[in-house]
This record gives sequence, structure tokens and C-alpha cells, in this order.
Amino acid sequence: MLEIRDFHFAVGGRTLMQADHLNLHAGEFTVIVGPNGAGKSTLLKGIAGDLGLPRHTMALHGRRFNQWPATALARHLGVLPQHSTLTFGFAARDVVAMGAYPLSLSESARREAVLDAMAATDTTALAEKDYLTLSGGEKQRVQLSRVLLQLCQAESDPVLLLDEPTSALDLAQQHRICQLAAKLAHQNGYAVVAVLHDLNLASRYGDRVLVMEQGRIVADGSPAEVLDLNRVARTWGYQGQAVAVPDSHYQVIV
Repeated sequence: MLEIRDFHFAVGGRTLMQADHLNLHAGEFTVIVGPNGAGKSTLLKGIAGDLGLPRHTMALHGRRFNQWPATALARHLGVLPQHSTLTFGFAARDVVAMGAYPLSLSESARREAVLDAMAATDTTALAEKDYLTLSGGEKQRVQLSRVLLQLCQAESDPVLLLDEPTSALDLAQQHRICQLAAKLAHQNGYAVVAVLHDLNLASRYGDRVLVMEQGRIVADGSPAEVLDLNRVARTWGYQGQAVAVPDSHYQVIV
């Protein structure tokens, strides 16, 4: 679905991120983990086009990025950044409506699509509230609604990139965001890619985990395959214990 080849980003001769070959798949929730400075967000920003990397190194649905018209690509590739700064008191529904820029919708259809996107993130009750008064978790879900609106006219399975979506959120909101990301992958066919720091969230919700060190992907597989105690000790320098969660497919590291 999304194929990356010969992806390389360097500053001052120092390689910050390199991915020789990576495929991301529809219907799969992929989580990128690694210590600070490993290149996780850099990889995500490279895919999003924020680093100015050659667009021919990426292909979506068999078509290189430089062959996509900008608005068509925007309907298939959405990004939720770690921080979305607004300084004016827009109503939450107006923030969501900003995602309609690449769409061809009548005014009535746009209003309906905004409500559909907010329903998907359980933010309908926030529609008329001042965005600046919302909690961190509410703002994150409103911004996610904006991105979902942007992708609602995708002709084929879209890609959703989430850069540390659980950062600074309380425990309940962290799980809520990850549950929604998994649902978008499994029920809506999205290819969802998220940068997370919490290995237990990655283990519980991720279908696939990429471990990065020093700008490179050093492990790629299911959570059970790559988040073993030896890997955690080597990559994060932490000697932990794994505790199996009864009646589940995952374990937690303590």
C-alpha cells in the first residue's frame, strides 16, 4: 500500500534517519517505538513530506508521491502532529471543518461530514465549545476529527500518521486514542502509523511494532516478537519483568 525505499535524512553530514525498504499495509496499526532521539518522529515527518525528502522514494497504491496531485494525496494521507497550536477561539466544529480543504463538498454535505467525523471520535458534544477551553485529550480528538474529515473522500485505503498522539494525556485518554486508532485500521481499512513511547500501549494495541535506534529500524514484527525483555534491555537499557495479562494476547513490562 505505502512503500518507502532509500529513505535518508541527514543534517551536517550526520544521518538522523535511514530506511532502506519499508511497506505499510491497509488494515494494520503499526507502532514506532524507540528511545529519545532514535528518529521516530523524523521518519513520520519524512513520510508526511515535512522534511523535503525526494517524493519519488515513496509510493502509495503503486503510484509515486511525485505523481500524485497535491489535493488527491491530501485525501489519502493524513497527519496528526504532536502539537496543533491555535490561538483564536474557534468552535470545535470549525476546527474540524478545516480538514475539508482538499474535498469537493457542498456546504450542506460539508456540515454533515464534519458531524460524521466528530461522531467517529466521540466529540459531537464538543461541537459548539470554544476549542481553547477543551482539555488536552479533547483537543487531540477534535484534531483527529479534522484529519478524518480530510480523508473521508479517499478513493482507496488512506494512511493516517499519528506523531506521539498520547503525549501529555491522562491514562484514560491514552487508551481512548489508541482504541480509536486500532478501530480505524481494523474496521475502516486505514493504514495507521503511530509514534508511541509507552511500550505497554504498543504491545496492547499495535498489530506491528517497529523499533528504531540511531535513525534505523532495528526490529520489525508483532509486539510479542520484538518487545521481549532482551530487546528492551538492549534498546532502552532497562531490566524489567514481563507480566502476562489474563485472557489477553499481550503482556505488560514492569
